[in-house]
Amino acid sequence: MKQPILSIIIPTRDNIEALRDGFLRSFVHNTGDVNNVELIFVVDEDDKKTINFISNEKGFKQLKHFQLLIRKRSLNITDDYYNYGAKKSNGFFVMPGADDIVIDTPNYDLLLIKTREGLIKTEGIHKKHYLLIKTYGEGNVGKDPDGRDGHSGFPILTQDSINCLGYFLAPAGIPGWGADWFIDTIYTTLNKVAATNPPINIAQVSQHSNKKNPSEKEKEKYRRMREVYLSAITPKENPEIWLEILRAIHYIVLDNLEKYTPKSKWMKYTANKINEDIGVIAKGGICPHIYEEI
Repeated sequence: MKQPILSIIIPTRDNIEALRDGFLRSFVHNTGDVNNVELIFVVDEDDKKTINFISNEKGFKQLKHFQLLIRKRSLNITDDYYNYGAKKSNGFFVMPGADDIVIDTPNYDLLLIKTREGLIKTEGIHKKHYLLIKTYGEGNVGKDPDGRDGHSGFPILTQDSINCLGYFLAPAGIPGWGADWFIDTIYTTLNKVAATNPPINIAQVSQHSNKKNPSEKEKEKYRRMREVYLSAITPKENPEIWLEILRAIHYIVLDNLEKYTPKSKWMKYTANKINEDIGVIAKGGICPHIYEEI
């Protein structure tokens, strides 16, 4: 079966109206060929209403690429929903979705096909491809304190990234609202961030953007999330997070040695060297030159 160009991982719980009238409607209207895309829904086993809706929806049964994953309810959306779904995905690219997003760009799947063709033409068909494609839209990409584009809430990544790192957006210990920042930091450091032309717009219609009359509890929750989004996470405050970022950068570099470093320095980039250097930093040592070179 032909590989889908994109897999969209969609955790959903008791939000059928938004899923049906928002995401699914935009998916049908703006996907050039729905069989270019794999939909992967991750649903809690106790959410019988959503399971019944997805299981009995006739349109899903006609898709070539579709999965309904049912699992025990968890509060760790990064690992137990996004990482879980992504590891079962088949697309060349993978994107985190949600039941309250709307795809605003017509033929976005065809834009991704062109992007894949460009990658293969530039890097070769037998290479492992690493790229983060930013998406835009209301409630998706914010602005940093200097007014520049922030990280994308729904980044599109290559499948090779998941296979290399062992996770999709971030390891299990990274909170859901920090996962997009985490993966963006890795790919920005590697200078492997791009956007399609025209950009793909993914709007999130929820408390993040324009929900009317949110409760005080919801206001407080999203105020704290906004603080995390805008805060500068420093190695002193979160050394374990930065060690994970450095580790991820190294693993991707190992798969692309000829791109990132002169051949004379390849011997430095071994698994043992990675663990040795990370161990030095973990003990409060000076950052080895290997990181400066990256």
